[in-house]
Amino acid sequence: LISGGCHSTNVWYGSIWCFLIGTLLSSHHSLPFHPGWLNTIGNLLLKRKWKAHQMATECPRIEIQSNTGTFGLGWFWGPERQFRRLPGVLDAVCCYVGGDKINPTYHSIGDHTEGIHVTYDPAQISYEQLVDFFFSKCSLTSSCSASKQYLTGVWYHNDEQQHIVAAKISDIEERQNCKVLIHRSALTESGVYKAEEYHQNFFEKNPESAW
Repeated sequence: LISGGCHSTNVWYGSIWCFLIGTLLSSHHSLPFHPGWLNTIGNLLLKRKWKAHQMATECPRIEIQSNTGTFGLGWFWGPERQFRRLPGVLDAVCCYVGGDKINPTYHSIGDHTEGIHVTYDPAQISYEQLVDFFFSKCSLTSSCSASKQYLTGVWYHNDEQQHIVAAKISDIEERQNCKVLIHRSALTESGVYKAEEYHQNFFEKNPESAW
C-alpha cells in the first residue's frame, strides 16, 4: 500500500516531467543544454521526493502506560482486529517490538517483531484476561516462525505483568503436560513503535482482504 502511494506520486511527477520534456523537444529552438541532463534532473527530483516520503512515514515511539500490554501472534493485521473487538479494550495498534533498532519501519524492521500494543480499561478487562485471550489464539509449543519478525510472544512492561505471564505458563504446562515455547521477555530499551498508518485497522480499510 505504501509503495502504491509512492508509485502514484512518482507517476504524477513522471507525467509532469514527460510533458516538460516533450514540450522542450518539440520546440523549434535548440536546447541550451544536453537533453540527457533532463533525465538526470528528473531522477534527482524523484529521489528527493522519495526521501521526503520516507521521513514522513517514520514510526513514532509509543509511551508505555500502566494499562497497556504488548503481544505478538505471528503478524499484526488479524490479531489487531481480534484484540480490538474485546470488551474493555480501548485501543489496539500494530507495532514493532522487541528489538534494539531505533526507529524501525516495515521496510527496515531490523530485529523487531510485528506486535500488537493494547490499551485497556482495567475496570472492564484485566491484563490477566488479555493474557488468557493471547494464549487462546497462539500455538503453545511453537514460536510460530524462525524469523524474529513473526514471533509469537509476550513483552511484559513491569514485574507484575512478568509474574502473571510466568504463572499462566506454569499452569498451562502442568495442566497440558507440555513445554510452552512462546517468546517472553521484558521490553528492550528501544521500546515499542507504532507501525505505519496503513497497517492500522487494515481490514476495515481494505474489506476485500478481510478473512
